[in-house]
Amino acid sequence: MKLALLLTVGLVGLAACGRGTVDTTKDVYDDSEAPEYQIYRVNEEERKIPWRDVPEGRRWLSRIDEDSHLPWTVYKTRVPIVKSEVWAHDKDGNPVDPAKGKVWDGRFMETGLNPKHVRTGILGERH
Repeated sequence: MKLALLLTVGLVGLAACGRGTVDTTKDVYDDSEAPEYQIYRVNEEERKIPWRDVPEGRRWLSRIDEDSHLPWTVYKTRVPIVKSEVWAHDKDGNPVDPAKGKVWDGRFMETGLNPKHVRTGILGERH
C-alpha cells in the first residue's frame, strides 16, 4: 500500500516535471535535471511557474554534508521542488494570497521530484 502511494506520488512528480521520464528515486539531482516548471498552488488556485522564474530559495530541498572537508559543497540531499502549496487565511478566515495580503494563519508544503522529500511549515501572525 505504501509503495503504491509512493509510486502514485512519483508519477505526479513526473507529470509536474514536464520533461518526460525522470528518475524520481534519487536524493541528489544536478541543475540539468530540474523541471521545466514548478506547480505553485495558493488556496486551491494553481499555476505553473517556469523554472527560470522560480526564486532560487524556492527551487530545491537541500541538505549539505557538514562533515565534508572538501573545498566545494557536498550535498546529502538536493531535490528540485516540483510542487509548492500554500493555504493561508486572514483573521476573519478568508483565503488570502501571502504575496498580496496579511496572513493570520497558514500552512505550506513543498514536494520534491523524489516524493519522499517533503518540507512543511506554518506561517502567519498567529504563530
